[in-house]
Amino acid sequence: MRDEMSRRHLWKDTIFAGFYISPILGDLLAMRPDVNNEPSSSTTMLEAFRLAAVLYLADLRSKFGIDTLSVGPLYASKLHSLLSSSSIYDWEEQPALLIWILAIAFTSRSLRPEQRALFTEMFNNALMARGISKFEDLKALLTEIVWDEEILDFQSLDLKSFVSRMATATYATSQD
Repeated sequence: MRDEMSRRHLWKDTIFAGFYISPILGDLLAMRPDVNNEPSSSTTMLEAFRLAAVLYLADLRSKFGIDTLSVGPLYASKLHSLLSSSSIYDWEEQPALLIWILAIAFTSRSLRPEQRALFTEMFNNALMARGISKFEDLKALLTEIVWDEEILDFQSLDLKSFVSRMATATYATSQD
């Protein structure tokens, strides 16, 4: 996408979204976890990634002027329920993935305010557990999975502001 953005104003080209983003979204929506088997940490991670990726692509589609996924709040609810019911041990081997998932949910434009509050708490806890207090550290972790500050400009600003406030609050608390 970055290459295309350097040649033209990509956000005005809904055909690009139709050819490149919508098929991926369709694949994600068609994926289903195997409900016949007992949930495992790998199926939990896969389903959480799928739900976060749906929110991620919905935000990308909105940049093209295509309606954000109107059922975004539904997928956010499913993601929150899944993460709330999972164990911290499910994420021991993939803490970066959990932070990416929470960053996507936290910055998604299709969340309701009460959903954002729930993800804010989860995101804050995950960052504190990982010892992340600088945006640069968070950005480095997110780019290991997929993050582009230019494409996700508003989301990046939200994250930068959040981490800054979190660090300030932590410092103020430690001074008391």
